Amino acid sequence: IPEVTLPDDLDQDARQTSYQAGIGYSHSFGARNLMNAVVAFGNVDADIDNDTDLGAGFDLLQDLDSNDDNVFVGLAHNVDLGGVTLRYGVEGQSTDRDVSREDTLAFLGIPLVAAEEVSDSTPLQGNAFFDVSTTIADNLMLQGGLTVAHVENGFGVDDTRFEPYAGIAWLPTDGQWLRLGYQE
Repeated sequence: IPEVTLPDDLDQDARQTSYQAGIGYSHSFGARNLMNAVVAFGNVDADIDNDTDLGAGFDLLQDLDSNDDNVFVGLAHNVDLGGVTLRYGVEGQSTDRDVSREDTLAFLGIPLVAAEEVSDSTPLQGNAFFDVSTTIADNLMLQGGLTVAHVENGFGVDDTRFEPYAGIAWLPTDGQWLRLGYQE
């Protein structure tokens, strides 16, 4: 990794605050039949100010402000059907992202030219999943399934992928699983 050093003529101030809060709920409908739900909220607010001395009385002032508010929800159901376990569910996240950047060229502290760029986007991410697992011996398990993943980043990317997976797990000693799997 190359060594990176900031120039001596750069003055940078940065601030970031964030929080996350959520609640989850599980309900058992009977032996080996469980529903889980979660809702979580979060925020990240960041501000970076750069002042670069260009020499001869000129400065480049850069101000970058970013605010992300996000919501995550998920719902999953696990049910054991006597030797075969089914797991399926959905989860998704939405982020309200506001970013603004202002670049100002100043001479002796007096602003000469300013340019501002503001973007507002709402990236979305979601998954729907289904998988099946079965124990074929006391220490050997097979698992397979499919996840449908959707990403929409708010800047032109809108992609849905189908991601199958399959695997095998071996229990060589109590509590220690070794897994081998394939996932797209």
